[in-house]
Amino acid sequence: MAHLKPMPIIAPLRAEPRQDSAALTVLKDAQRAGELVHLEHVPGRDGQTASWPPSVRPEVAAALAARGINVPWTHQAQAAGLARAGSHVIIATRAASGKSAGYLAAALSAVLDGGTVLYLAPTKALAADQLKSVGDLGLRGVRATCYDGDSTVAERAWAQSHANYLLTNPDMVHSGLLPNHRRWRGFFQRLRVVIIDECHGYRGVFGSHVAQILRRLRRIAAHYAVPGEGPRREPVFILASATIGDPEECARKLTGLDVTAVTEDGSPRPPVTFALWEPPLLHTYAEVRARRPAPRSTSAPGSRCRPAIRSRCCRSSWRRWRSSSSSIPSGSGPTRSWTSAAIRPASPPPPPGAPASRCARRCSTPSPGGSGTWQTPGPRPPSSIGRALDL
Repeated sequence: MAHLKPMPIIAPLRAEPRQDSAALTVLKDAQRAGELVHLEHVPGRDGQTASWPPSVRPEVAAALAARGINVPWTHQAQAAGLARAGSHVIIATRAASGKSAGYLAAALSAVLDGGTVLYLAPTKALAADQLKSVGDLGLRGVRATCYDGDSTVAERAWAQSHANYLLTNPDMVHSGLLPNHRRWRGFFQRLRVVIIDECHGYRGVFGSHVAQILRRLRRIAAHYAVPGEGPRREPVFILASATIGDPEECARKLTGLDVTAVTEDGSPRPPVTFALWEPPLLHTYAEVRARRPAPRSTSAPGSRCRPAIRSRCCRSSWRRWRSSSSSIPSGSGPTRSWTSAAIRPASPPPPPGAPASRCARRCSTPSPGGSGTWQTPGPRPPSSIGRALDL
């Protein structure tokens, strides 16, 4: 099958105005009717471009240009320049603003310089998507692979020996890389960049666990760092997030390092209209309760013994009835007292005209007339054991 050339990623430099006057007219009419409680229009914004810093390798810039990124946005160039200068950085711009191009320019330049990169993603799907993006650039010398729970033994062995761009998740770092750090000595000795994507997801108890994993990763990377390679012996941390309130504080708590935040978004943005709609109240609570059916009365005979649980009720009545004894007349003679174990109990009669049910067939006998109603049988005569004991 022929190799399909990836489609270029081309973003417009100017924000195209949208023809949504009809929609705005409907919203304004609803606002006058009282159903629209808030309407706000945010105007569009044109993109602000810059040039890649000189520290970004020309091969990387050319590969990004082949994918449609001829000139980067200002936040992409700023993040790449800070990371290449050795500063820890967090990119906190809106969604779909091109954050990945910013940290890819710095990370791939470090790989071509002879270093390694560790990419951490919260999900395996995101790591697989980033692996495809790195592979589509077609840079020679970049050996990228995913290291997760689906990796085979052969793939893990290849990653330990040859990978210089490793995509994984915090769980695999905790259970796979750090306990076996001697096997990954070559990777940790050349570790230059650690990318933490979607860092806003690491919060709460899980976030505290990830923070401890990152601190242990820093200690192991410093342990295997080759002395005399420069003033900075620990890797540069690059964090990315689109939905976060205080990016500097979040990155500092997560990594334990002083981080520079890049928050000025240079990508273009189309005009957006926000509308808060409150539909009219169709039914009040009193009307809803009035439409409900009336509850079934429990005063009628047999209403507590529904067909689904009638047999269970009869068994419960039988257990309660066995706990005592009954006095039943036998023929025309004197009244004798029989134990409950020798007499079969009879359930109370159902209401007149009740249909035949399995519980009724078990506890009653049909009338001789065959009218469909049911009669309660009389007491059973005493058994032979009762006659012998003369109870």
